[in-house]
Amino acid sequence: MSDSTMITPDCFPALHSLSHLQHLGLSRCHEIPTASLVNLGEIATLKTLNIYGLVRDSSINVKELIAQIKINTFPLTTIGRPTDSTAKLRSIWGIDCRLSFHSQ
Repeated sequence: MSDSTMITPDCFPALHSLSHLQHLGLSRCHEIPTASLVNLGEIATLKTLNIYGLVRDSSINVKELIAQIKINTFPLTTIGRPTDSTAKLRSIWGIDCRLSFHSQ
């Protein structure tokens, strides 16, 4: 779910209903106030939470607020982003693309 502007604390009840949720990525979901992350500590199955770029207030230590959950343990994002392509290949994730960029 990372990078979503539509994720808010209003979505948390749906997360609570996921009986096998173990890992959650909310990095850069800027509509989530830091204080509301405490509610995620109530999800018994949740083991890890990635919130890179979310905590702006340095006085709040999320690791202390929800100590039973490992915070930011995956430094690399799981969000698929296209890799750079050479002009000859013109592909994204191995899929051929017809569009090309010509600078003038």
